[in-house]
Amino acid sequence: MEANAVVCGDGRCDSPGHSAKLLVYPVMDHSSGRIFHLEFCDKRQVQGHSPTMEKMACRNAMRHLVVNEHKTIAELVTDASSSISKMMREDPDLSKIHHSFDVWHKTSRLTKALMKVGCFQS
Repeated sequence: MEANAVVCGDGRCDSPGHSAKLLVYPVMDHSSGRIFHLEFCDKRQVQGHSPTMEKMACRNAMRHLVVNEHKTIAELVTDASSSISKMMREDPDLSKIHHSFDVWHKTSRLTKALMKVGCFQS
């Protein structure tokens, strides 16, 4: 990983919705496409509340890279998760890392909103 790397992360659950039991959170270097870390989370680690698995996995992955492996990360790109945004602002080890949202999630949400109001047709 180069100094001041831009990394991307996104959680994948074993099933959609609130019934997910397992989640894997890969952290990938944006420029090389190389996976730097995989974090696994079980629903039991978050007191049975599956929506918080992604936040926990992201925090554990980023803290592993920054604190344990002493990686210099300039930016983390994720989906538009408000809980991850808050975590990145408030965690003293991660607050210096710029957090941004990926374009795919932004355009996907915009397209859905426009289709809902009838301004756009596929």
